[in-house]
Amino acid sequence: MTLPLFSDDPAPAITGLVLTSAEAPLSKEQKAFNNLVAKLDKARKKLAGWRETLEVFHRRCAGELEPREARQAELQAGLARALHAAHGQKGVTAAERRKLST
Repeated sequence: MTLPLFSDDPAPAITGLVLTSAEAPLSKEQKAFNNLVAKLDKARKKLAGWRETLEVFHRRCAGELEPREARQAELQAGLARALHAAHGQKGVTAAERRKLST
C-alpha cells in the first residue's frame, strides 16, 4: 500500500514572525520569511480553489458523460448485432459479407 505524497488534511496554520518588542524592526530575513508565509498562504488558497473545481468536474462527468458513454456502448452493441444478423441474410453479396466480416 502506497501512501499519498500530500495529505488531504489542511496544513496547520503558519504565522509570520512577530517580535515582542514594538520598537525593534524586523530583520531582512524575518521580512523574507513573512513574505514566504504570505505566498504559501496564497498558494494554499489557490490549491483549494483547484480542488473545488476538480470536484465540480467529477460530478459533471458522473452526471453527463457516464450516461452518454453507456448509451454509446448500447448503440455499438446493437450495431454489431445488426451487422451479424445482416451477414447471413439472403441478398447480401459475397463482397458485402467480406466487408461485414472485417
